[in-house]
Amino acid sequence: HIHQTGRGGAGITGKLPSFAENTELHLLDLSSNTMTGTIPTDFLSGVKGDRFEMEVDISFNGFTGTVPAELNRFSKMKLTAIRTEITKVDEALCEMRDWWNGEVGLVADSDRDESGCDAILCPKGTYNKFGRAKSGPGGRCLDCPGGEYAGQTTCDGTEDTDDNVDYNKDKKILDKLYVETGGKNWTGADAWGRGGAVCTYEGVTCVTNDGTNG
Repeated sequence: HIHQTGRGGAGITGKLPSFAENTELHLLDLSSNTMTGTIPTDFLSGVKGDRFEMEVDISFNGFTGTVPAELNRFSKMKLTAIRTEITKVDEALCEMRDWWNGEVGLVADSDRDESGCDAILCPKGTYNKFGRAKSGPGGRCLDCPGGEYAGQTTCDGTEDTDDNVDYNKDKKILDKLYVETGGKNWTGADAWGRGGAVCTYEGVTCVTNDGTNG
């Protein structure tokens, strides 16, 4: 995980590098910084072969634009990009059926009239607690008329489903724990204390009604 805290606590700023010269890279966590700009089309272009599943987390940054089609060079990937200002996933990635342990294919094949891209990021104008669609109960991206970005985990002015109410109870307990135990001084506390969904807190695993992990 790459994070640099200065006096302002903003972490890393600036544009997203392509990391094109990092040939063996397969795990990259740039979450919880204040980086901006678009994802470059040559992002991770130097990675050799397809031996490993790529795991990339760029959540909680100011990235904009579209998740580029060029990432289809990876047959298997877990791309986490919730709570950014990205507005779209390129349609070429909707066919990457093995991404997210096959969830892209499962969502595309479901009877919920959702695209495989929804399993990468909930589209603009929708949300759920994961920021992306998941197969099984409770995994649909829900309408959020005022939603400006893809990958939203909350929606102003909406009522919670029963599933979300349970998670919100847990969130209140964990938020209180964070405040009362000096959470700002914790190590390994990405997403804690930032107002996001509890399922995005580092070290927290959410489980849906069907028993799958969030």
